[in-house]
Amino acid sequence: MYKWFNDLTSADIMAHSNKLAAIRLGVGSNIKYYQHEYCGFDIETTQLITPDYAHAYMYIWSFTYNDLTILGSYWEEFIELLDMLQNIFDLNHKHRLLIFIANMGFEFQFMRKWLNVTDSFFVDERKPLYIIHNEGIEFRDALQISGGNLATLAKNYTKTQKMVGDLDYNVLRNHSDARKLTSKELQYVLNDTIILSEYMKYYFRTFAPMGFLPLTKTGILRKRVQKAGKEAFKKIGSRMSNVISMLHPKQELYELMMKWLFRGGYVHGTNETAGVVLANMAGVDVTSMYPGTMFTYDGFPMGKFFRDKDLSIAHYEELNEEFCTMAVIDFYDIDVTGAHSLESLNKVIEKENAHIDNGRIIDAKRVRVFLTNLDYDLYKKFYKWSKMEIRHLWKANRGRLPRYLLDILYEYYDKKATLKRQGLNNTTDYALSKEMVNSGYGLTVTRMRQNTIIYNNITDEYELDNSFVFSKEVSKQALLPQWGIWITAKSRHNLLSMVYNLEKAAEKNGDGSICVYEDTDSIKIKYYWKYHHIIDEYNKQHDAIIRKLCDDFGYSYKSMCGLGSYDLEYPYIKRFKHNGAKRYAMKYYDFKKKEYKTTSTISGLKKGALLKYCTRTHQSVWEVFEDGMNIPVEETGKLASIYNDEGHSDIINGELMEEQSSICLVPIEFTMSIDANYKLYFDEIEKRLKQNIL
Repeated sequence: MYKWFNDLTSADIMAHSNKLAAIRLGVGSNIKYYQHEYCGFDIETTQLITPDYAHAYMYIWSFTYNDLTILGSYWEEFIELLDMLQNIFDLNHKHRLLIFIANMGFEFQFMRKWLNVTDSFFVDERKPLYIIHNEGIEFRDALQISGGNLATLAKNYTKTQKMVGDLDYNVLRNHSDARKLTSKELQYVLNDTIILSEYMKYYFRTFAPMGFLPLTKTGILRKRVQKAGKEAFKKIGSRMSNVISMLHPKQELYELMMKWLFRGGYVHGTNETAGVVLANMAGVDVTSMYPGTMFTYDGFPMGKFFRDKDLSIAHYEELNEEFCTMAVIDFYDIDVTGAHSLESLNKVIEKENAHIDNGRIIDAKRVRVFLTNLDYDLYKKFYKWSKMEIRHLWKANRGRLPRYLLDILYEYYDKKATLKRQGLNNTTDYALSKEMVNSGYGLTVTRMRQNTIIYNNITDEYELDNSFVFSKEVSKQALLPQWGIWITAKSRHNLLSMVYNLEKAAEKNGDGSICVYEDTDSIKIKYYWKYHHIIDEYNKQHDAIIRKLCDDFGYSYKSMCGLGSYDLEYPYIKRFKHNGAKRYAMKYYDFKKKEYKTTSTISGLKKGALLKYCTRTHQSVWEVFEDGMNIPVEETGKLASIYNDEGHSDIINGELMEEQSSICLVPIEFTMSIDANYKLYFDEIEKRLKQNIL
């Protein structure tokens, strides 16, 4: 059911109320009450783009309140609606109405000068997590909780589904045109906020009984882990906050660790195969790599890091056998030993005379880096050097991640695996369990926000809240940052050790480099059927670890089997071509559907755009996918955001349209250019070849 705002009365609001008691959350002075109403808000905009400016205007808004959707065309109407809700429910700082928005940064840019923002929290400038209007109305970004986009949210959690392609955004519309939308166009508008309302219903029913309403998906898991951690430490007569504060790195070291020690997944394509169309390959990936590492690895830093004054290499090597270590090291005359460049340029503290391979160090006169013991082991596999000097060194005792974390992750993983076996992988429970499993790692590497951004309603400016106190924030943590650093380090170590073993076997047989491309948890391999026994042996050994884990912890092997093992994702890749990290295309055989499929992953370009463009223009993907490749504006699906922070107006379809601030999403072309350093390296290789140096 829907009504236009002009036809709405206070009685309509009361008639569609859930008439449920407000939900009480928090303790002490932090107690708040939330109206048990399910609300979603969205706007549709039109854009006027000229060579001189790009202006956007809201022409219709939609607000779903339980089973009633209210439509309007003007911001004045929406503010009047908010005032109406505020008065009906007597809303204030302690008593709030929650409203979901999808991608709130977009809506806020239009509505910010209309709202009386009394509180706010931003993950970045122009990216709000929540906005509070007149103290009592709280807007939250639903996608920060669900993950993905609105279509994905709907698929996972709601009965109503997102309509696609039923509203033409290229048509110029004014406020009067809002009343002229076709039934299909209007349904498109309605569905977006109905989805948000339905999701809020699920949100309240799922989380309110737990005593909280999370702001983010990691926040869901954080709350449970904090509670479990407090209970676990209480049993042994300790306070979790005291233990965490004792083990947590001090502020200066913490900042150095997060900047220089923490590394993400390894993504790399070998330079000798860049731009070459390869045939007859296979692709393997690790099943739930990060959760697998969290469950099976017993070498996490579980004690406090202490400085070690003995900086000799012999002592360092001995420590690495028994402890977790962090070390700042200078390597001299460092050079790769094979086809894989290991170290990311943005993790090099200092460098001299370095050659770069697609953002990674090939060789250098000197580099200074910050390494875990696991990273150092990879250095020994993939680099050689003339001399190394240890500048700083820390050590900590090793152990397994705390049981209070693993048991919660297991609960979600077991539920996810069970639902999948039952064919129920399209349910909300499955979607939530999957998100929570994936959030486990994210929770360990969530950085403390030292400079919170807020919006000043009076000055219309984004400001920094400098109230951050490091020790206070540390006391709120349930997990330690070093655990997240070691999760990625061990996961990289597993993947790259497999690459190393495969490469050594191929080298011995005279097959050259066979690992062509790696991305975090996956490897594209030549001659897979010749070397799969190496992967099979790893899986066999890993399965024994999983079985022991299940025996020791009382976990279900039926659910846990395969976790962290290699899976043959692509048994047959007919063609494969890469042009550096996050840029590849491949043609593979889908054995389930018994057909060949061509796909591409190109950073900055919408999935499927390359194939669509090549199909339309009757060109070969393998010829188009080259340095300098250009995909025209209308085919990229790539949008640039143009912000208008000042008021503007235009005549659209004979009607004056005005906006105090706005954002335009302007389609842009895509050009793929290989990194300049990468080009220089290839030029050097070509020069050496011509001179018969290589």
